[in-house]
Amino acid sequence: MNIALDNNNIETLSLNIPKDDIKLLKDLVKKFGWKINRKKKTGLEEAMDDIKHGRVYGPYDSVDEMFKSMGVHV
Repeated sequence: MNIALDNNNIETLSLNIPKDDIKLLKDLVKKFGWKINRKKKTGLEEAMDDIKHGRVYGPYDSVDEMFKSMGVHV
């Protein structure tokens, strides 16, 4: 999330905050007259982030086990 002020003294910030705190941030932005430019992650970026942080799971312990269940012999 990028925040910028509309004056000569502009600073751009990038924040990583919990989703639960977005409403609080939006309230502060509105109160101070700031602007938020939000870049949403693509599906691929989210998937890569899930893999990076170990948020992957499935019914198979390996690719070989999955292929075996589908009747594919490699």
